[in-house]
Amino acid sequence: SGSFDKKLRMWDIPKGEVIHWQSTQYLISALSFMESGAVIAGFTNGQCIFYNYTKSDGFQFNTEIDCRNRGVSLKNGKKVSGIKTIRKAFTTDDEHSNSTRNSMFGKKNLRMTGKKSEVIREYVLVTTNDSRIRMFETDGFSCIYKFKGLTNNKMRIAADSSSISNHILCASEDKYVYLWEYDNTDHTHMSSVISKIGALTTKYGTYEAFLAHDATVTAALFLPHNGLVVARGLQNNEMDTKSFDQNATKEENQKETEKETATKDKKGIFGRGKVAASKKVTEPESNALYGAIFVTTGADGHIHIFENHAANT
Repeated sequence: SGSFDKKLRMWDIPKGEVIHWQSTQYLISALSFMESGAVIAGFTNGQCIFYNYTKSDGFQFNTEIDCRNRGVSLKNGKKVSGIKTIRKAFTTDDEHSNSTRNSMFGKKNLRMTGKKSEVIREYVLVTTNDSRIRMFETDGFSCIYKFKGLTNNKMRIAADSSSISNHILCASEDKYVYLWEYDNTDHTHMSSVISKIGALTTKYGTYEAFLAHDATVTAALFLPHNGLVVARGLQNNEMDTKSFDQNATKEENQKETEKETATKDKKGIFGRGKVAASKKVTEPESNALYGAIFVTTGADGHIHIFENHAANT
């Protein structure tokens, strides 16, 4: 936990007591754990610090990253409003005799698939009050993606990532919820190049959005896949007699949206909302978001649930 006394604390929940603490220079505005047990702390100046953590040694500084723009008005950094870790699987041609690979935060999971291996890499998604979302890889700590379009100047808004597709979802102060699709590329082999030239960040200004509330949207989340199955089962009063696979959902959605063919080009994958001006948004080929459910909360105290009913193009 963080607090206004600028201290990072690790708690023993069963005992209800602090077991380690770390002083910081700035107010802590966001926190997250990594898979390895390392801790990421976000601060009011737009900085994130990575700490290794063990029960014997407590917090040990590892590295820091800055979430700042080059513009004069934002170059001093804005508050980190949210941090989320993302795990992605990539197939590599490298052959390894061991099942793990060392990294700065311990070991990477590695699964052998014939002559190829599948490595699980971890990324960090940082949301800040300069209306930006940044994705960092954790081998060289370089910013590989930057997402723009939302309005986030004051609130403690945190972006969310889909567990089954390459999409980022985020609330916004303008009453909309925003969605970006990014390319699933393994950037690890580029880390040394990125750190030297600092010019390989991919910027995503193209987005889709839908009006979610009559007030500021304070949170927006993807409903996890297992939660999606439960939600549909409850809606139909049955859990075992209906198939919830993506093909069935797509077929149902196509029938429902045939009436809207004339306007579908303006609606995007949500079937409603707006897209970035002068930029065309294409639907994901994987159809991963068909039937997806989004849960949103508003500053007016309401919780809204949306289901995606877009037609395939």
